[in-house]
Amino acid sequence: MPVTRQAYHKWIKNNKIRKSRVNSKNDNQIILTINEFYSKFEIIAGVQSIKTYVEEKLGFSVGIHKIRKLNTSIVGKIKWKTSKKTSRDDKSDRHEKLIRPDYIKNDYSVTNRFQKLGIDGTWFNECFINNEKCQLMFEMVYDWYDGTVIAHRPDFTQNKYLVSEVLLDVISKTRKHEQVIYIQTDRGRANASELVKLIEDNSSLKLSMSNLGFNHNAPTESLNGWIKEKFYLTYGKKFKSYDELIKKFNKFIINWNNLKTYVNSKKLMAVQP
Repeated sequence: MPVTRQAYHKWIKNNKIRKSRVNSKNDNQIILTINEFYSKFEIIAGVQSIKTYVEEKLGFSVGIHKIRKLNTSIVGKIKWKTSKKTSRDDKSDRHEKLIRPDYIKNDYSVTNRFQKLGIDGTWFNECFINNEKCQLMFEMVYDWYDGTVIAHRPDFTQNKYLVSEVLLDVISKTRKHEQVIYIQTDRGRANASELVKLIEDNSSLKLSMSNLGFNHNAPTESLNGWIKEKFYLTYGKKFKSYDELIKKFNKFIINWNNLKTYVNSKKLMAVQP
């Protein structure tokens, strides 16, 4: 037989696959098999993986260049079955429906604890972690009555889950107080979410969202500045790790609340007859 030694040994090595030269008559069959591959696995794979699948299904060897050429013509036409995308207008409408009125407006006066709180996230990007700029932020809830921090949690982004966790912390710490607790927030998507609304509807919390264009949460914004300034003065701006920063900040919050409670008690004693 007019077969070279190299071709013979190649046939021995791949004896499970019947060898035949692929020509234009087989192209349609190969294309159908490649489409079948994409329908089954739903992933743009490497040519070698497609070659393995095609040869197994068709029972003969197909050149890698043939697979590459036919695959290139198919990939550009693939349209994956995806869920219907929500348009920007639909997202805006859903967001608008979840925005609550501004109940507090400019009235920052309080007479007791847990009457009015403010929630906001503040970035600690002025400090450095292992000589790299810090990317951490803390979501914090302040009591406007005495400036204490009711709850706080760190994260690398402000989102509805972070806000929800902080609000649940507030609920656990104010459970004994049956009064309505107003919490002033901005109108961001982290606050105007279905998850946050679910928590609000099943608790004594009542979110008050600042009007559009209004400098939101004046007491909270000022407390954010005071917290960071005093923290930097106490512990500096350089830390070895995020864990070190979080541990020191947790300790700082305890000391901050103790100081605020002490100062407020002295003020109350001073005004009593």
